[in-house]
Amino acid sequence: MPYPNIFALHHLSADQRTVKLAGPLQDWYELDTKPTTVFAFVSQVPTAERGKPMELKAGEPTHTATARGHADYGSEVHNWVVDVTTIGDTRFEEGWAFVSAAVVKFTSTGQLQTYTWSRWAYLTTDDVDLSAFRE
Repeated sequence: MPYPNIFALHHLSADQRTVKLAGPLQDWYELDTKPTTVFAFVSQVPTAERGKPMELKAGEPTHTATARGHADYGSEVHNWVVDVTTIGDTRFEEGWAFVSAAVVKFTSTGQLQTYTWSRWAYLTTDDVDLSAFRE
């Protein structure tokens, strides 16, 4: 899998304010681990409708849609799913967005382990069926 731990397709709510981000947790459920926390973030670059710079030294876009959230999981979970809601008033649109996730987990001996993943993924208002993946 070229982009481990983040799926390529994510569900966007009808009001375009909430995204259901998800991905596999690989085989962690078989390892000697304690509960895991996943932090997820999605941002969508401005589209033509969100304004085009009119000069070379224009500032960064202020109409980028962003959302973040987190969820805790036990050691028997196969997939992570985090519902994230927009920060501010800018809504998401169907299309490509950049998704990042950071994971913090502890082993049974108390060691702290962290992982980060990111990838371009597609947001759609169509249903996204995760049932093909063990949960």
